[in-house]
Amino acid sequence: IIHLPKAHNSWVMSVAWSPHGDMLLSGSDDGFARVWDSKRWNLMHTLEGHLSSVTSVAWSPDEAGILATGSADGTANIWEIDEWDSVKVTSLKQNSSINAVDWSSDGQ
Repeated sequence: IIHLPKAHNSWVMSVAWSPHGDMLLSGSDDGFARVWDSKRWNLMHTLEGHLSSVTSVAWSPDEAGILATGSADGTANIWEIDEWDSVKVTSLKQNSSINAVDWSSDGQ
């Protein structure tokens, strides 16, 4: 069991390991997704941009710095991160909650 003190301000709804296992992505009912260094459990990034719970998170299987988040606000965001920065690349909107995000085996 991993305990991350003050990781989120509400329930964690989804977690995913990076393709190389060196980072953990968490999505929470507090509306944020966070990226953690799995060696020291330091917070690397806080991904802001959802207006409601982050219900699902997923790493691209072939791009270590590309990830997706889905939210109860009806948006799915694609993010690009590196060691120092995070950028929301695109956002897709629908009229109801997004409960799952995933990538195809070729990263599409």
